[in-house]
Amino acid sequence: MNMVRRSAGWTLWVILGATGGGALGQATERVSGLEEWSLRTADGEASLYVQERGTGDRVIVLHGGFGAEQMPLWDISRGLEHEHRFMFYDQRGSLRSPCKIEDVSFAKHVEDLETLRGDLQEEKLTIVAHSAGTLLACAYLEKHPENVERLVLIGFAQPKWRFGDEDFPDGKPPFDWDEYPKRIAAFYKRPEIAAELARYDPNQSKSPSGVSTGGTASAECQDSGTGSEGLNGREATARWRIQFAGANLYHVERWRELRGVSHFFNSQAADATKDLFSTRYDFLGAIRSNTQVAITIIVGTHDFCDFGGQMYRALFAKDEHIKVTVIEKAGHMPWIDDREAFRDALRHGLKRGTGK
Repeated sequence: MNMVRRSAGWTLWVILGATGGGALGQATERVSGLEEWSLRTADGEASLYVQERGTGDRVIVLHGGFGAEQMPLWDISRGLEHEHRFMFYDQRGSLRSPCKIEDVSFAKHVEDLETLRGDLQEEKLTIVAHSAGTLLACAYLEKHPENVERLVLIGFAQPKWRFGDEDFPDGKPPFDWDEYPKRIAAFYKRPEIAAELARYDPNQSKSPSGVSTGGTASAECQDSGTGSEGLNGREATARWRIQFAGANLYHVERWRELRGVSHFFNSQAADATKDLFSTRYDFLGAIRSNTQVAITIIVGTHDFCDFGGQMYRALFAKDEHIKVTVIEKAGHMPWIDDREAFRDALRHGLKRGTGK
């Protein structure tokens, strides 16, 4: 079934949901302006863990998932710590923001973001979002357009439950709908993944030769680091990291630079946000109509959300307030694939609309 055309229950949980995992992060590190605190939600059912890094104008960062956590995104602030104060928080139900599952929903995530804005006494927010977090950013824009200054959407998830030819200004996408998923599937099975597995996995004969796209994200997460299939914990975790990098990075050999581990992902919290996908959601109207908001989209040429970097360029070709930046030889986590190009793109996105 076509990845772009099908309804957006799609494989968001398979790959996007897993973006809370990666390689082990450092236990401690020296970070300029580091501060951490918690925020009680408006309904009183959760406390959100917030971590601030850097100095300057505030930037709210929304992690992916859903059900993931903030650690994989910490490195997006590298090189910009003296220009902006990045505020990361774990969404309710995620790692550092525990909550009863019955109190987790997509609508509650939107409410929590507004609670954070009110607590900070910010008139308008600058939001940087990644992966599924970009849908949260779009939903917030739709509900509170007067409270948004600018958006930077990294690895932009499909903003409409199902795209059609009529959504494109020219009446058709710049690619063949049927070929699109085939190109992504080939990327998941490229030989570099198997080569990396052979290098670091002494029992590669017991490991997949590529990235599995079946099952659920939670199943993939639970399989890592368990010592199953004859591998010890370190070997099994390395195998999972390489597979994860194979889907999310162009440079799979950089899998050690990923932060976090798979069990930081909360599959129950991910499932609880399916209220979004039970509807035929469509954020295209909100994105296009709010011309007062500077919107920047950053994707890699090998990001499964816009494989080839053509779709969003074509989709928003006539929207002057939306700038699409495509980074060559980068995947769904471009700050690892090309640090300098990503930093430049993010810096530009954070200045747009300010006259700077």
